[in-house]
Amino acid sequence: MVSVDVEDMGEAIANILTRPGFEGGTYEFCSVKQALTRHEMAEMLGRAFNRKIVAGTRPIEKALQAERFKHYTPEQLEQLGSLFKFFDLNGTPGFNNRTLAMILGREPTSYEAFARRLVQELNVN
Repeated sequence: MVSVDVEDMGEAIANILTRPGFEGGTYEFCSVKQALTRHEMAEMLGRAFNRKIVAGTRPIEKALQAERFKHYTPEQLEQLGSLFKFFDLNGTPGFNNRTLAMILGREPTSYEAFARRLVQELNVN
């Protein structure tokens, strides 16, 4: 999975809107250098929360029954299901954090740092 810290996103958008040189661009926001699996994300959350957290799965067919997909045609649902199956088998390759780092002028927040901040914000532990 690819993630972006919402605070990094807000800072990046502010930079794009207020600093010269970003006009007319299209920017991919990603906080990680390479995609994380749901298992890696669960492990990082578990360390931060000091609890065992395990990533589960939901059958794709069940996921496609969600309310947000009700307006999709059967063909669109089939295509989306194929995409989900591909990602489940192969991950989401091709992402990096170089663009976000350039816009921020620093390294983006790692998923592990986000998880630690979440624990503090929720006042857990």
